[in-house]
Amino acid sequence: MPRTKGDHEARRRDVSAAVWQVMATRGFAGLTLRAVAAELGATTGLLTHYFPAKRDLVAYALDLLEQRTRSRPRRRCGQGLAAFRDALL
Repeated sequence: MPRTKGDHEARRRDVSAAVWQVMATRGFAGLTLRAVAAELGATTGLLTHYFPAKRDLVAYALDLLEQRTRSRPRRRCGQGLAAFRDALL
């Protein structure tokens, strides 16, 4: 059965999740195609099929994070230092 556009985007999102997991455990310096592939249980060849370079991989992960952040509901903050502290915590 041929793959659909949805399958492609779902796989890209899976890769993005693996990028964030690698960054959380190894930091940016440890973010390599091999590390992401290992986290995903895939080959580096599969990654380069979706993202030709590490820069593309990171850009997509950041774009996806921005989309998710924008879609989150925002709550109204009160005034003053106490409200600011509560918003941060």
